[in-house]
Amino acid sequence: MSARIEQSAYCETEVLRFAALAAEFGWSRATFERFCSDEGVAPPEAARRWPGGERSLAWSFNETADEAMLSSWRGVHPTLVQILRARFEQNEPHKRAVAALALSDALHPFNTLQRTSQTAMRMLELCALRRSGWFACWSLVFAYSLVVLVWLADKTPDRRRTDTAVRALSFVLGLR
Repeated sequence: MSARIEQSAYCETEVLRFAALAAEFGWSRATFERFCSDEGVAPPEAARRWPGGERSLAWSFNETADEAMLSSWRGVHPTLVQILRARFEQNEPHKRAVAALALSDALHPFNTLQRTSQTAMRMLELCALRRSGWFACWSLVFAYSLVVLVWLADKTPDRRRTDTAVRALSFVLGLR
């Protein structure tokens, strides 16, 4: 395994450990400080590795989910419905962490919109859409954010409400 892959895998495990802690205690500065203490990461090292603290870890959490999404579809051009269904399924084990992040995101709207727009662009690229410009991206950002909220509240065993929202989103955006 190359050093870059080892570092990436190590960072992913750190991000997922932080996410598990955040699922329990919230996605906050206090949780970040506790995480660093538990991990034995001194403040100067923490500032170097995660200059934005818990917001840096939010970016890494998104990038981890984005990479899983991208690797699932290498060489394939899925529909938006397929991408979203798979993404929610992949993130099911992290649902409580996503919920905690969503609460934190309400206090950091610009950071949240930047992260979500990166994910939306990747989704559009996967679909291989010609209409992957500014309007398509930002339409997807806002619609996807609403569907995430539906997913977080969906307690049905088969994610029926989420699936309905995903299909409605793709229909409304014309991205089937």
